[in-house]
Amino acid sequence: MASYRLVVDVLSDATADIILAMKQGQIDLASVDRFHRGRMRAFGYLSMLASQEVLDQFAKLTDYLEDVAEGKTHFTPVNLRKHTFEFVNAMRRDVGINPIEIKWGADYALPHKRP
Repeated sequence: MASYRLVVDVLSDATADIILAMKQGQIDLASVDRFHRGRMRAFGYLSMLASQEVLDQFAKLTDYLEDVAEGKTHFTPVNLRKHTFEFVNAMRRDVGINPIEIKWGADYALPHKRP
């Protein structure tokens, strides 16, 4: 559980760096570097104990963020939430916390609807 907490901390910081750089109008190399360093550190923590499902969801989330950082795809909060919840739900299943998936509101796929 502590390793998962470390992964969430590292990934949160790396994601916040990318989002802040986007809001400032340009993703700089330093932000991308911090993201990659955080991604590698988090992957190391996960690869020691996580299930394959958790690693796969982590890869989907970080691949999405990398594509955003490199301008290959457009950032949306909805996509970030989708990938984040898939990753978190995989971790919850892995540690046996609760089989019921968490999600953002009743219909988080619609960006104009907020709970």
